[in-house]
Amino acid sequence: MSKRKSEEQIITSLKRAEAGEPIVDLCRHEGIGVV
Repeated sequence: MSKRKSEEQIITSLKRAEAGEPIVDLCRHEGIGVV
């Protein structure tokens, strides 16, 4: 079972995506599977 992300972690990830970080890299860093 995977653990949930805190609100702060989610906000940080969204800000990184808005700043232009590739979504694939962001998902890889956060441990989210990409199909």
